[in-house]
Order: sequence, then structure tokens, then C-alpha cells
Amino acid sequence: GWLICALSARAVYKILVRSSEKVNFLVFSALYLISGFISFVTIVGIINSYYRRKIKIPSGLRKSLPQLITAENIIFFLAILVIILLAVAFFVYHRKIHGEYTNPAEHRKLKAYARNNRRLAAFTLFLCLLVWLDMTVIKGLANKIVELSPSEEFQIEGNEIFIPLEQVSDGHLHRFTWTNEAGKGIRFIIVQKKGTSFGVGFDACDVCGDVGYYERKDEVVCNRCDVVMNKSTIGLKGGCNPVPLFSRIENGGIIILTDDLQKEAGRFKN
Repeated sequence: GWLICALSARAVYKILVRSSEKVNFLVFSALYLISGFISFVTIVGIINSYYRRKIKIPSGLRKSLPQLITAENIIFFLAILVIILLAVAFFVYHRKIHGEYTNPAEHRKLKAYARNNRRLAAFTLFLCLLVWLDMTVIKGLANKIVELSPSEEFQIEGNEIFIPLEQVSDGHLHRFTWTNEAGKGIRFIIVQKKGTSFGVGFDACDVCGDVGYYERKDEVVCNRCDVVMNKSTIGLKGGCNPVPLFSRIENGGIIILTDDLQKEAGRFKN
């Protein structure tokens, strides 16, 4: 990956050095705007994950973070597209010889210069293809979404959901889904921490959205970024932790209000 980055940067640099000032201005402007957006999303994500207590992010921006991360990936492909267009234009331009010559030696020199530029453009396109494959096929295999375990049954009376403690007292992740009047399923999870302490939260987080969590051996893992949760922090705010869900233990079970679930319905797509 680092080698491809270094070679790509070198190839683009050499093309721009051999291009006009107008082309340089257009390419740099496009890449500057694209990298600025990507940096903005990255900074907001870092603040939201690690410094949210010190730096307040507007609630609308915080809730839009999963969509911004998705847009960031699209914008990254736009950057690759800009480089592809640059390389294609450079290749087409140097299919012909540009410049005057007065003897065969100068003609051969111009032909060699044009040929080398076409090779440079072709090499840049090859690197773009590798980056594209890495960010699609290889990344897709590396970040393949794990199918979530089925939701478990629970008791409900009025606006109270009741889940017996013995049902969730095995140290494993337990997933539940409550469907509201609009037909949207709102998922939440319960994990036993220590003794009678339980971590209760939505099956979603502020950073990665509603992709959910799954259990890998004895670990709770985010389904998008593969971050392993510290079980003792589940139910607390911050980072990739599940969004906290208020609950109380009463009559040998965990009680959750459907009103609290409905408040976060917007986090779930289906």
C-alpha cells in the first residue's frame, strides 16, 4: 500500500511537471477540495470518538457522521477519477509529437519524449487500477460485514420491555429488536459485565451507524470498523461503544422503555 502511494505520488508529480500551468491549477484545485473534505470528516470523527467531552459537535453534524463517512469514500474515488482523467488526457496529448525539429536527431528526441510520456501515463493508469481494486474488491473482502445473530424474544407489557436476568447472564452478546408503529425495527443489545452488572445499548454507534455488533469468541466487535469493545464500557458514551440505552433491573429482570427506544429510531434504516 505504501509503495503504491509513493509510486502514484511520484507519477502524478512527473505528469504535472510536464503539463501546463492551467492543468496544474485545475488538478490541484480539485484535489485540494477533495482532500479538504476528507480531512474535515476525519477530524470530526476523531473529535466525536475521543474528545466529545471537551469539544461540542453540533448534534446534527454528529448524527450525520455515518453519512459523511460514506460520502468520504465516494469523494476518495473522485480523487482517483481526477488522476485518471489527467493521465488519459496526458496520454492522448502525447500521441503526437509537439515541438519543432530541424534534423532527424531532434525528431528522434521528440519521439522518445512523447513515448516516455505515454508510458508514464499508462503506468499512472495502472497504479490507479490497483488503488481502485484495493479500495473495492480487497477492502470489501477485508471488511466483509458479518451476518448478525437472530434477535431473541422478550416480554412486553404496555411501554415496558422485560428481559429475565437468567436469559442474559451467560456473558455473551444478546440482541433484541423492538418494532415501532411505523414498522421500523430498533435493535438493542445486552451484555453481562461482572456479576449483576449489565451493559445495555443500541445495536448502533455514533461513528459507524446501525451496522451492529457481533460476538467473536469472547469479544464484542463492531461490524464495520472491527474495533473490539471493552465490555466494561458498554453502556457508556464514547468511541465505537454502542449508544447507551437507559434500563433498570427490577423483579429479576431488565426493564427497558419503548419510549427510550423510539427516541433513537432515526439511527436505524429499516
